[in-house]
Amino acid sequence: IWRWKGSKEERLPWRSIPTAPQVQSTAWGNVVLRANKISSGLDLRNMTVRGNIDLSDTTVRFDVNIDGGDPYFDGFKTLCNNLNAQKLDCSGDVMLSGISVRGNLLGRQAQIKGQIVFLSSQPKLLLSKGDSVEWDENSKASIGGDLDLTAVKVDGDLDLRNLEVGKDILLSDTMVGGNLNMERSSLPSDATRCNNVNAEGLRCNGEAKLS
Repeated sequence: IWRWKGSKEERLPWRSIPTAPQVQSTAWGNVVLRANKISSGLDLRNMTVRGNIDLSDTTVRFDVNIDGGDPYFDGFKTLCNNLNAQKLDCSGDVMLSGISVRGNLLGRQAQIKGQIVFLSSQPKLLLSKGDSVEWDENSKASIGGDLDLTAVKVDGDLDLRNLEVGKDILLSDTMVGGNLNMERSSLPSDATRCNNVNAEGLRCNGEAKLS
């Protein structure tokens, strides 16, 4: 297996490629990080949480990384019942590719100085170059309930591509400093599941792609 280091490609010294369960963290209850001040980044990758993840009212100086879908390792993703990030204050990016939330992802009134991304970095780079991409199922984020980003302020892009939502996407009074991209987002077509997109009062300073 190979990786890039600087401008050179080098071989990783793995005797065998690890599987996700071999290096995965498991919490049998909740992960509660409410009202914390974190002077660096927050890394919650490759975790199985039987309960909820609570990041509400927390301040993070750099990125919040709950990324998944590594092209070299299959099955690396974070799972939880509900993710509460209401009033999260993050000075970097919030990276959520591959996350699996059984219930709701709540981000009301969060303040994000970077971008919110549900699309992993490698496909995003290829797409930006105009290359074709085969979507890795492991990198697809899924939310069984609502994605509630009501009154969120994100200075960068809000990228909702490669995302499956079981119920509603709520973007009322959301402020996006960059672009809003929902291309290739997959919403269930069954109307009885209340799969609506509510963007009343949305403000976007860049381009909005909603199809």
